[in-house]
Amino acid sequence: MIMLFFIFYEGNKGMEMKIFFQGMVFILFMKFQSMMIFFIGYSGIYGGMLIGMDWISYLLNFMLILIIISMIMVSYKIFYENNFCLKFSLIVVLLLMMLLLTFSVINFFIFYIFFESSMIPMLLIIFSWGGYLDRQEAGKYFLIYTLFASFPFLILLMKIFFEKGSLFMDSLILSGIQIDLYMYVLMLFVFLVKLPMIFFHLWLPKAHVEAPISGSLILAGVMLKLGGYGVYRLMKIIKSMSYNFSENLICYSYMGGIVMSLVCLVQVDLKSLVAYSSIVHMAGMLSGIFSMSMYGEVGGMFIMVGHGICSSSLFFMVNMIYERTLSRNIMMNKGAMKMFFGVMIWWFLFCYCNMSGPLNLNFMGEVLLLISIFWYEKFMIILNLLFMFFSVIFSLYLFVSLYHGNMYEGIFSVSKIFVSEFMLMIFYWVPLNIFVILSYLF
Repeated sequence: MIMLFFIFYEGNKGMEMKIFFQGMVFILFMKFQSMMIFFIGYSGIYGGMLIGMDWISYLLNFMLILIIISMIMVSYKIFYENNFCLKFSLIVVLLLMMLLLTFSVINFFIFYIFFESSMIPMLLIIFSWGGYLDRQEAGKYFLIYTLFASFPFLILLMKIFFEKGSLFMDSLILSGIQIDLYMYVLMLFVFLVKLPMIFFHLWLPKAHVEAPISGSLILAGVMLKLGGYGVYRLMKIIKSMSYNFSENLICYSYMGGIVMSLVCLVQVDLKSLVAYSSIVHMAGMLSGIFSMSMYGEVGGMFIMVGHGICSSSLFFMVNMIYERTLSRNIMMNKGAMKMFFGVMIWWFLFCYCNMSGPLNLNFMGEVLLLISIFWYEKFMIILNLLFMFFSVIFSLYLFVSLYHGNMYEGIFSVSKIFVSEFMLMIFYWVPLNIFVILSYLF
């Protein structure tokens, strides 16, 4: 940690070497943290908290490490211009620790504390380094939606503690809890807002558009997955109620995903389009969880991890174009093949992954989701196919609208693409496709 701060605090000389060392220090730091969590989970108690990891926590922690490293690499302007780089580094490390503990604790109350605390560094990033004047309004949306939706969950946790005498996940899974419909909705509501589900999603596009590139990466890659992770943990405890209402929730998720796919087709801001596509992918993940099968659970997890990596890479590439043309409008950047010919293959590859093409994590998740929905209810296969079709359409629309057509005449020249940016694209693409080979482990 001390070494990390010294590297951040240095002047602006040797910028590329500084970023390289920052990445290396983060890797070593995360290796140490992973070893510590493993031994804590094996030995038992640390500071009054039980900490442990299963395959869900492991995958999300791995994705967290990848996104945090890429956050540092894409924020070179903050360090180059010395734009409060020490404070930014401190906030990133704080966010890293909070999210790491959120995915690792096995007590619901401690999980709630870190779940809500991770919102504070994210708000500071939006307020302090956001790009536009509306960043304060975006931060207020983010705060109000996520904070007020979580109050009923805290009250219900207190009620469960007084009834059961424990909030540890393992003991609650074994004993189970009896809840009515209202308690069921209120307990799920906090995670559905965080995903976000349709009609609770209004904070997401605004937060994405106003956040800096580092904020967009962590928001799309990890912060949205807090909702999915919470639903995974909660579904183990309230299975009896979930069986009764799973059919309604699956239909609601699919219809919401189809509507959001159509909303993506009318977007003119590249960042807004990628933000709305996150809602579509999370709808597919949610329907997989509510299918109440092993295939749906694993498929939803693959979609979560695949979307986290793929969406972060698309945000990075949108920012790469924005830094050169100073516009995110699709019409202004039309004909990008003439300006960014070397990046066209990467745009195609990540749009291909975003539409769940074969041999990547999103594809594996969609296949398992198709199997689970077919076993759950054969009629719903129609909704699933419509959902998959429209999720392909907006990804094709993004690539074709951006790279084909006549170039805007007001743009005369753009700067070259740096080698570090190509390396970051490879850094995203490799785990997105290599994990398919290791999918048999899960």
